Amino acid sequence: SFSESDVLDGGGPAIELHIGGMLGPRTALMFDDFGVGQSFDNDATLTSAIASAAVQHWVAPRVWLKAGIGAGGLRASNGTFSVSSESGFGVLGGVGFEMVQRTQFVLDLQARLSSASIPEERVGNFGILLGFNWY
Repeated sequence: SFSESDVLDGGGPAIELHIGGMLGPRTALMFDDFGVGQSFDNDATLTSAIASAAVQHWVAPRVWLKAGIGAGGLRASNGTFSVSSESGFGVLGGVGFEMVQRTQFVLDLQARLSSASIPEERVGNFGILLGFNWY
């Protein structure tokens, strides 16, 4: 079982995947999927994720901001049993710094924040990620 203090105190690995295209020289429209997982001592895992349509805008040659809206939810599993929450409205925001820029590849450091309102619960995530991007 999970308690509120477990969920609020924990942390775990985060992942983000996106695909999209450029709307202009400094602005991209993309589908973005961001999630964070947390493991517990009883072999249980709690995962929260948000899938969104997002706009990413470069405010400087190496710095971008991202904002999106979509749907988020929770999933709990223990290896033999899993249950998922209903989806709810979600938002995400992020900022990134492109440390390495090549013709078809960028390595960036990004900070992300997301929040989703599911029935009777509000779920929030924060992540610091290393991004591998191919163009």
